[in-house]
Amino acid sequence: MRKMNRVIAVILALVMVISLTAVSALADEKESAGKDIVYTCLGDSIAAGYSLPTYVARIDAGLVPVEGSYGKIVADTLKADQYNAYGTSGVRTQEMLMFLKDGYYGDAVTNYNMHYWVHTDNIDEELPVLQKKIRDGLAESNLITMGVGVNDLWLTVQGILLQLGTGKPYTGPEDAQKEYMDTVSAIGLGGAMDLVQKAADTVFGVSTLVPQLLTAIGDALLNFESRYEEILQLIRKLNPDAVIVEVGYYNPFDILTPGFNGIIDTYLGSMNSFLKTMEKEYSNVYYADMTGTETIFGTTLQNDPHPTQKGHQFMADQILGVLKGKKLPSVPRTEKTEEPVLVPTETVTPAPTQPAEPEKTEKPSDEDTVCAPYTDINRGAWYHTAVHFAIENGIMGGTGNGKFEPGIAVTRGMIAQMIYAMEGKPYVYRAARFDDVAAGKWYTNAVAFVYANKIMGGYSSTAFGPEDYVTREQLATLLRGYAQYKGLSVAHTAGIESFNDAARVSEWAVKGLEWAVADGIIAGRNGNVLAPQERATRAEVAQMLMKFQSLKA
Repeated sequence: MRKMNRVIAVILALVMVISLTAVSALADEKESAGKDIVYTCLGDSIAAGYSLPTYVARIDAGLVPVEGSYGKIVADTLKADQYNAYGTSGVRTQEMLMFLKDGYYGDAVTNYNMHYWVHTDNIDEELPVLQKKIRDGLAESNLITMGVGVNDLWLTVQGILLQLGTGKPYTGPEDAQKEYMDTVSAIGLGGAMDLVQKAADTVFGVSTLVPQLLTAIGDALLNFESRYEEILQLIRKLNPDAVIVEVGYYNPFDILTPGFNGIIDTYLGSMNSFLKTMEKEYSNVYYADMTGTETIFGTTLQNDPHPTQKGHQFMADQILGVLKGKKLPSVPRTEKTEEPVLVPTETVTPAPTQPAEPEKTEKPSDEDTVCAPYTDINRGAWYHTAVHFAIENGIMGGTGNGKFEPGIAVTRGMIAQMIYAMEGKPYVYRAARFDDVAAGKWYTNAVAFVYANKIMGGYSSTAFGPEDYVTREQLATLLRGYAQYKGLSVAHTAGIESFNDAARVSEWAVKGLEWAVADGIIAGRNGNVLAPQERATRAEVAQMLMKFQSLKA
């Protein structure tokens, strides 16, 4: 494998020299013709430059040009007058459609991915802004690269392995994807990958399970093709003439079990063949082969399939090679699109816009000095009263740079700190002895307090998981335990069968949710769903804690 990498490195060096020559000619042609170049790079975390040393994690990271990413290299080489970096982590064809298609809100996995794009949990506030930005960028470009779809396949593979490996029935590729994301949310990425590997060993050891795996991947492939072509059609409606370069797919994996890598190769090959079909059917659409892209996974022990710096250079060279000899059309001179009005469909549950039972207390005035320091708190949002309460009572604070970030997910460390604050931050006599809770961290005393008082436990005697996200069902269970600690009655319960997703509630979480629903701690998200295994946001936690404080013994 190492010898092969060295061979590839030599080839890449040669390709780089050849491509730079082509690039120079293209750049000279642009200058001599006096044409502008407006370039939009559309895609997922690969396009965003994720895993490069220059990548900075932030809510809108995918909308910020990253030095060394293939899109930035292409833009700089062509001396583009404008470069739109629209590569966003986690994007599948579902999310790309949501950016381009009015009234479409993705699926259940989209709720996980929303936190990569928007600052709040109110999709109606921020999605139209993001849609308008992306659509305007596409409409005014004469060069577009599009790299989306690999997450469609990979999340399905991970999810179906988990399902089959634990004896669950296969119910469709999107359910399989949610299975994987639920697992990542519950135990973290590393833990989920360990489970996937064990499940793969099980699946490939049982001959009757492999055909089900192939069926799931085949279903995902068909769904991908349908959505990808619709995306292409929507881009063409925005911009009939731009040159579109389809970014092909590479396979970085040689892991799990014998035969698995061959399966992935086969289906990625099918996806690439489909892109080549689109090249033939649509004008000014060209396919760039990315086979041989060097990845972090192929060069280190890290389980990271993203390109290395050399890999990004290789991808840029492949794109520039496709563009060699092709003339870009003039930059479109179109008016900006109006901000769309979105109406959720009945069959899709969007991210929450407000609780099903909004708080009936009087909202703070528009001159709310408590929330004023935070620029991202919407005074008219459903969460305003709760966030005001949490800040005013010292339960929650900002996240830095004048932000409160009501829509980001909360971690176990955050929850411990909030409960610790609600109890007045009492003196802690002895630190909790967890290997992952170092002395002097902002949550160290909080973890010691909640652990000593049996409000929160660890995963084991050595692991607490302070950075792990908390799901809504976990939070309900945790708050029920906190109520017992405070001597509050938890006897009041209500059935949860009326919620549309009651069947998704974990067995161990039923009591917690029945109590939380009965006492009004949790009202449910829009669409009459509990969303039990989705991450709880800071806004939702503020609302729950405000209601918790009103409970009586």
